[in-house]
Amino acid sequence: MSIAAVVLSGLLLIGMFILFNRLKRPKLGTSFEPSRFAAFQATHATTSTFDLAYMNDKIVYYGPDDEACLLFAVSGNHAIVLGDVQGARDAASHLLLAFIEETDRLGYIPLFYQVTPDWMPRLHDAGFTFFKLGEEATVDVATFSLTGKKRANMRSLHNQFTKRGYTADIVIDPSPELIASLRGISDDWLGNRSEKGFSLGFFNEQALPHYPVVLLRDETGQVVAFITLLRGHDTVSIDLMRSHGEALPGSIEVLILHVIEWARDNDYAYVGLGMAPLASVGEQPFAYWPERIAADIFENISYIYPFSGLRQFKHKFKPTWEARYLAIRKRRKLLPSLLRTARLISRKRES
Repeated sequence: MSIAAVVLSGLLLIGMFILFNRLKRPKLGTSFEPSRFAAFQATHATTSTFDLAYMNDKIVYYGPDDEACLLFAVSGNHAIVLGDVQGARDAASHLLLAFIEETDRLGYIPLFYQVTPDWMPRLHDAGFTFFKLGEEATVDVATFSLTGKKRANMRSLHNQFTKRGYTADIVIDPSPELIASLRGISDDWLGNRSEKGFSLGFFNEQALPHYPVVLLRDETGQVVAFITLLRGHDTVSIDLMRSHGEALPGSIEVLILHVIEWARDNDYAYVGLGMAPLASVGEQPFAYWPERIAADIFENISYIYPFSGLRQFKHKFKPTWEARYLAIRKRRKLLPSLLRTARLISRKRES
């Protein structure tokens, strides 16, 4: 009985410590304020991924005088940063170190999700190691064309939709009424699947009016598919891609062609097609062994990423591919960090 009492007391103390630690963990960063964030975007060249802040599921961390900024979310005791730090180069580098120091002081473990190769040297110098998450696809709108034999199938698909009376239009400031009318298409597309978040947008009727929406209408004028767009300095990226169950095959592909056309007319240099998770990860026999394990795990866990065939679809547009990484502290274990990130992305969203 004495041993049982000691064990029970120990478990109770551990439980109380964990509960206290979660409830009393100091606040890090500031809540999202649209006006302040828009002012930062207006004065700094930011990536299109940074536009996901308006989903309001992330916390903002500003540097002095708002000269640099990063987005992050908390999952347990992990502070997970989305993408690279934005802002003037020196200010961004200083903000990176300030964020790492403050997370250490407050008891958080910092992770950096979807880091670009440009930021790897700075994170390496700060004591981080890397796991390849996948590759980001980007289309150069200046060189993209539907002419030539290689684009024959895509050109034929575009012409078929045109002949059947399908039209596409882009609404820059969609009204709440328009967004609400798209709910049925979104729900039909999702089915029993749950929305993702953090590094992806989700159907949030309060947030979506901020994003341009591309609509595909059939011959009767009925919307059968739509895409929402994230805007960056020189890149516009595709976020939500949703189509009705009865939409013609190729509807999303045709909409992307219209996005590329619109981007060219509006002086964007690139169209981002998003990341193909675990693209080229763990495929080689001598690949880093955690990458090989992660590839096997992710291939069989559909709730993390429904990415089967995603790379093949994006490859139709002949994009350039650039690697994206998860940066973790040296001496930290990889798999717990991956699971924390996967849990954050799959967290239930309020729309």
